[in-house]
Amino acid sequence: MSKIKNLLIFSIFLSFITIEIGCKGDAGATGPTGPAGPSMMGNITGLVTLIDSNGVQPTNKSGVTVSIPGSSKTAITDSTGHWALDSMTTGTYEIDLSKNTFGMTKHLNQQLVGGGTLYIGTDILSQVPDFTVNLTSDSLGIGFVKIKGTLLWSTPQTIGRNILLFIGNQNNVSDNPANYLTEVNVFVSDTGTVFSTNINTSVFSDAGIQTGSNAYIIAYPSSAPAASSTRYADMVTGRFFYTSLGNQSNILTITTPSRFIYPGGKPYQN
Repeated sequence: MSKIKNLLIFSIFLSFITIEIGCKGDAGATGPTGPAGPSMMGNITGLVTLIDSNGVQPTNKSGVTVSIPGSSKTAITDSTGHWALDSMTTGTYEIDLSKNTFGMTKHLNQQLVGGGTLYIGTDILSQVPDFTVNLTSDSLGIGFVKIKGTLLWSTPQTIGRNILLFIGNQNNVSDNPANYLTEVNVFVSDTGTVFSTNINTSVFSDAGIQTGSNAYIIAYPSSAPAASSTRYADMVTGRFFYTSLGNQSNILTITTPSRFIYPGGKPYQN
């Protein structure tokens, strides 16, 4: 009886081994690849507002080119400033907008979901100003530095002029986001030929420029009003590319001022 029982156990063991070996055999051939899914299509659209050197919006907003780098896809704004890129495949796009004598802008990493319409919004393209600016001097005050300059223009502008001062800690300061740390806006009247502005110590310290060290300042004619300056973000520095600027000025080298504190601990405000 015990022999029969042992044979039965041995038989079950052999069956288990056979099943295990069979399960670990060679993999079969790869099956055929299924058909690709449908290519979803959609549209990208937006509006453009133009602002001339006098801060006026022209009635006709046509002639702005909308393009996608590396692609033949383009669109041109109509008289109302509307544009559309039709039959676009689902994907992520960079969209550039430009017009001769105006600043350009771009939208990065725009995601189009197929079958729908992506509305970019309204962009402002400002005309590049035709006046020039020159920085003439600086002087230290209590908690600020005064910057002075002159303007050269041929025709008055109805709403005045705008200047952007770019500040850096190197003598290669420019409007390139890699070369400046912060910027200051200055407004000059429509008939003004000279300007002066005070830059508080906090502007330098907030930009990481220590008190008593050198700072470098350069000026550019900009669009007026300042909010209309065409720009787009630099993804590396977090600062901006300003694209509706005139020719650069000379560079001033200054020593950043100390911050005066009253005996009660309240900072001086100029």
